[in-house]
Amino acid sequence: MVDPRGTFDVDQETGETSARFEAEDGTVTAMRSGRTVPPDLPEGFTLYPQARGVNVTRVDQGERRSIIVDMRSDATPRQIADHYLAEAEAAGFTIEPRVRSDETEVLAGENADGQAFSLVAKRDDGATQAQLSMGDTFR
Repeated sequence: MVDPRGTFDVDQETGETSARFEAEDGTVTAMRSGRTVPPDLPEGFTLYPQARGVNVTRVDQGERRSIIVDMRSDATPRQIADHYLAEAEAAGFTIEPRVRSDETEVLAGENADGQAFSLVAKRDDGATQAQLSMGDTFR
């Protein structure tokens, strides 16, 4: 008989998905994803003002945590990138590279603790679709 070490659930009302897995060494990895998951960003970071269509995926693995926030906004990719660049630098992240084009902005970097940061913001159908990723389970 197989001993299940993990679970996967979908909330039929909200569509939120959750998964949990326990490794042989006892490390637990838990994931939640959906529009009802709170965007618990690290200290010093905020959800972009007037962001809509926010979907959050959070992964906790032992003491490590990562979060991915997908959002839409009427702001330009540059406005969103400038917002997160200022917050990242204030929080001690070194951002390199910053890639710019007319329709897309990309930021990436990490801090002294090895936590990763990235943002991709792209103009599409009159709005900007952005994905912010942060944390230490990406390593």
